[in-house]
Amino acid sequence: MKKHYFILLLGLFVSVANAQWSNTFPYPSTGEVGIGTGTSQSNVHFNFQVHGITDYIISTGSGHLPAGRAAQTKGTRIGSLNYGKTARIGLTNSVTGANSTDGTVLRMSKYDFSITNQEKKNMSFRTGSVGMTFNGTHKRIWMGSDGFYLPNTSPEQAAVNVVSTFDNGLFIRSNSSQGSKFGLSVRMKNNKHNSIQVVSTNGNDVNFAVKPNGEVYARKYTTTLAPFPDYVFEKDYNLMPLDELRTFVTTNKHLPNIPTAKTVEKEGADLGEMNRLLVEKVEELTLYVLQLEERLKKVETKK
Repeated sequence: MKKHYFILLLGLFVSVANAQWSNTFPYPSTGEVGIGTGTSQSNVHFNFQVHGITDYIISTGSGHLPAGRAAQTKGTRIGSLNYGKTARIGLTNSVTGANSTDGTVLRMSKYDFSITNQEKKNMSFRTGSVGMTFNGTHKRIWMGSDGFYLPNTSPEQAAVNVVSTFDNGLFIRSNSSQGSKFGLSVRMKNNKHNSIQVVSTNGNDVNFAVKPNGEVYARKYTTTLAPFPDYVFEKDYNLMPLDELRTFVTTNKHLPNIPTAKTVEKEGADLGEMNRLLVEKVEELTLYVLQLEERLKKVETKK
């Protein structure tokens, strides 16, 4: 037993033989501390390295797995799960305890890297004034700036919250050249819930909503489609004579320039374009009424 202790101490001594320890600031910029760091920078890739050479195997009993894994293995025979060659670093304190299931774990298993807060509380990332918090208690992700990402400051009850104080909230861009791709896809469980909604500044009113069945609700719709049909009132506008209009409608069963019912049913209708065409027909109708009014005056004058 003493021989084994001696070999272990000798190995530890060799590992830190080139290290320089200091409790003064600034700390020395030379020397190496670690396991397998080497003796010179020429053959070293890391200043500190944890190298895993054994498999990481855990029991598949639900008490040893994360919530998602436990749900998947519920009702199955208790066995083991092998993550492969793994390096693990555990961060614990006097509150969390010091067991393998306590604190936070940084783990590299084969080609997969993970950071897990085994206490199921918060895990935060921050740089400057922007940060992200994974809240284990509320099962939500908060992203924002100027403190909005901190725990218990989420403005809305959503799985993911994005809060911006001086810029756009969310930007999505897809550079794929392939067809049938999307920038944002939303899938709901039923048609009663809104897939997308925009609320008022006070958060009380839904001013725009899209349902999974294709229904769209909005308080106001604005289009800038041009040209607007005032060209109908120009002197050179070719207004179809009433007898030709009667023949066209009788033959085609729809107004000129207006898509057929079959076309709309198959391809849909552009609301902006349809509104423009409807205004065009209203203005043409106005011209027809004025023409008839002139003819009526002439008839009354003859009488």
